[in-house]
Amino acid sequence: MKLLVTGCASHVAKACLPVLLDEPRITKIVGIDIKPSSISHSAFEEHIVDIRSNELAQHFVDIDAVLHLAFVVNNGTLGKQRFDRDYIRSVNIDGSKHVFELAAQHGVKTVIHLSSAVVYGMAQNNPQFMTEDQPLKPVAGFYYAEDKVAVEHWLDEFEQQHPEPRIVRFRPHVILGQHTQPLVQAILNQPCYFLFNDPQPLTQCVSEIDVANAMLQALTTDARGSFNLATDQVASFYLIQKHLRNYSLPLPYSLAKHIHTFAWRYTGRYGDPAWLDCMQFSLTIDNEKAKRELNWAPTLDLFECLDAAI
Repeated sequence: MKLLVTGCASHVAKACLPVLLDEPRITKIVGIDIKPSSISHSAFEEHIVDIRSNELAQHFVDIDAVLHLAFVVNNGTLGKQRFDRDYIRSVNIDGSKHVFELAAQHGVKTVIHLSSAVVYGMAQNNPQFMTEDQPLKPVAGFYYAEDKVAVEHWLDEFEQQHPEPRIVRFRPHVILGQHTQPLVQAILNQPCYFLFNDPQPLTQCVSEIDVANAMLQALTTDARGSFNLATDQVASFYLIQKHLRNYSLPLPYSLAKHIHTFAWRYTGRYGDPAWLDCMQFSLTIDNEKAKRELNWAPTLDLFECLDAAI
């Protein structure tokens, strides 16, 4: 199997590519990104290409499967571009469309799209353990979630028009491990926890290795459709902080919001303030479909994932 991976320099790719390169059925991986990766392997070749460019098409020749990871996470590394909504939307939505269209044109058999659990939105009336048929309602102003949902809605129509390739959409919760996103690391390493009104919002996560294993299962089975990926356990942010350190300082949410907004505007630290907005409400997802149809199960529980990320 010859695999093309967009976003090969991303944090998720750093965790997933070694697992995929160890799979004997994958004979070659072509990596695409706008910056070089740190991957070195005889079966891996990479190209510095924008997924929106016409140059991308030549790399789809003889490709059997595509793993689409390329997506802008709105954080301080973007510099002033973090305020450029048109640029972010163009990469995330137009770039994703381009990848799927090229896959269909070149007869690619399988495309795996890395979506996110944030497509369900965080709201006070969300049910616990949402399944894949839950309506997609991104938090307004949360660019990352809005763009993930826009791509998924576009895919709904695209799949009706193109029965091939087989498309798998993964909706993982927060991905933790050795290559955890710096934004998530900053939240986990803060010496405080936010004071929320009861009932306390609950959350989950998933190990980066478990995400990689899910991708491998999707590549080597006939499964298609959407799949949630998460630990079986849930916990409040207070319990998470209590697990990570002996003492944490309670911080009123309103104060944290002001600090975060100021830091974002002038330094780009801690990422888009919408991430903090989302922490007010629970986001818990059901993983039974992945267990049933992909023969997948999380190997690390929530607290083991936290330990692996610190």
